Amino acid sequence: MNKLLLVLLILLLSKSAIAEEDRTLTAISGLAGSILVHEGGHALTVWSLGGEVQRFRPFPSRIEVQNPDGSSKKMWVGGYVMRGPIGEADSTRQKLGNALVPAMGSGMNALAVLIFAPMLPGMKANFATSSLNQMLVIGSLDWPAYALGDALFSNSPLGDW
Repeated sequence: MNKLLLVLLILLLSKSAIAEEDRTLTAISGLAGSILVHEGGHALTVWSLGGEVQRFRPFPSRIEVQNPDGSSKKMWVGGYVMRGPIGEADSTRQKLGNALVPAMGSGMNALAVLIFAPMLPGMKANFATSSLNQMLVIGSLDWPAYALGDALFSNSPLGDW
């Protein structure tokens, strides 16, 4: 994970003329930033409720999910956080965790938009600013995408919302 963060930092702080012109690279770094913020929201919520984060993967990963019929399949996800239980079974803390942890991925993206979007107009145009802009655009679409996805596909095995 440390290598991934180092690569992301290098990409975000790069000042090369080629990197500034490459919209694909800014889109990829913006998506990576949005995933990091989203998964970070899940992890911070688990920690704040006293739970344990067992795996933190803020990058595309293949996971095994259980289908309602008991079978399982492998699927790609943008990132994920695996956690242990929060509090005792049927406790208020466990119920709060079951509601907040899935929602706070999108909640953290929305918070990032509220914090950083007003700063963008005053920032010098460079690769980092373009990447941040891309991250905020993707982050602003995060919760509507999950809400719409859950409305259309109520049997989603992914656990967000």
